[in-house]
Amino acid sequence: MAAEDQRMEFLVVNRDPAIEAPGFFEEKHAQQLERAQRCREIFDQYGLPSPDRVGAEAASDFWVLVQHADGDVELQLDVLAAIESDASGGYDPSESAYLVDRVRVNTGRPQVYGTQMDFDNRTARAFPKPIEAPAKVDERRADAGLESLVSYVNGVCESHFHMNEASYREKGVTKAYVYAEGFLDW
Repeated sequence: MAAEDQRMEFLVVNRDPAIEAPGFFEEKHAQQLERAQRCREIFDQYGLPSPDRVGAEAASDFWVLVQHADGDVELQLDVLAAIESDASGGYDPSESAYLVDRVRVNTGRPQVYGTQMDFDNRTARAFPKPIEAPAKVDERRADAGLESLVSYVNGVCESHFHMNEASYREKGVTKAYVYAEGFLDW
């Protein structure tokens, strides 16, 4: 399930021509809802499939499916609560940070860690969706084991540029957008 989820996500991220097919996004959404339902069944029957219980790969697969289950915010909230209450279960604090931000964005609130991005596809520029108390974001990111927001966003800009380089070059964009070190005006 996770491999197919990632395949579909990368088609979108890479702006693959397959996403232009009629019904692509409807099918992607339907598949995410089906996967979310299966994750809910697993979670309700067995509890949190943490790395210590099911191994790192299976736990990571479960986490990514929940992370992408935007149509089931209740599942995301329940799994997040379980991860946060199971500090010894082996989940990396960064995974909790990503899920916190995803839930907040999905519920119309500013994110805490700045992990969720928007893109300006004319300039190859990524930027975080709204952040709560942005002046303190790097402190929170460090506590979760994440790199500085500028480093992260520059990496996202670079990756997004390279995945879509031909399209950007057609628009006259020859390199990824780079934020200056220390940039804080999020």
